[in-house]
Amino acid sequence: MAMARTAAKVIKYKAGRTANMLKIAVCDDNNEESKALGKLLENFGGLKVSFFDSGESFLKNYRDFEYDIVFMDIYMGDINGIDTVKKIRKTDNLTPFVFITTSSDHALESYKIGAVGYLEKPIKKEQLYNFLHLAEALKEKLSITLNSGKKQVKLRVFDIMYAEQHAHDILLFMSDNRVIKSRGNLDDILPVLSSEHFFRTHKSFIINPAHISSLNSELMIFTMENGNNVHISRRYFKEAKNLFEEYLFGMG
Repeated sequence: MAMARTAAKVIKYKAGRTANMLKIAVCDDNNEESKALGKLLENFGGLKVSFFDSGESFLKNYRDFEYDIVFMDIYMGDINGIDTVKKIRKTDNLTPFVFITTSSDHALESYKIGAVGYLEKPIKKEQLYNFLHLAEALKEKLSITLNSGKKQVKLRVFDIMYAEQHAHDILLFMSDNRVIKSRGNLDDILPVLSSEHFFRTHKSFIINPAHISSLNSELMIFTMENGNNVHISRRYFKEAKNLFEEYLFGMG
């Protein structure tokens, strides 16, 4: 769900992989260790990295499925890395998390909350890059390829805010404010979108609840984070309202 977000330190490391840039988050309260990790990421290239210095700042800025992989320090201030990820997992069970730690003491607990692994400090480049290659593979799996005009476009599924049927075309409204137009029917892409994370509100709309700003039950519309309104038909209203409330409950 869209929330007020404070600025994070974001750096793009472009060399080599601009066509399929990974979106990464690093959460570590040790500035020197964040810089060291940033240097390794810079050498890999093709990354957009957001840096956070506490679990609190990460949670305040986090939006479900926003990142292709997150590197999370375990030992931080008021809220540690394990508890931070537990909160995220209430609504986002797909984003890969890698814990950064000084020992393997929390290995079992990290796997219980769906972490893909952990990195022991000092971080070894080869181990880090293995996780980045894993993120590339997972991103490929969670992408959709469509014909748009005379070219094919590959889109990260969770960057889709909502899809609208417009005559014989599908309009995909993206989180970066792009609108992708593709010939076809919503029923053609519905199986590709995870039914657990998208739902139908109308015969002409499929929506991603992570990008909803508000629900107006009287007018039967969702307002999205870009300010657009998505209509809810009477047929889908009860189910859509329940699914949205379940999503909000999970965030609480």
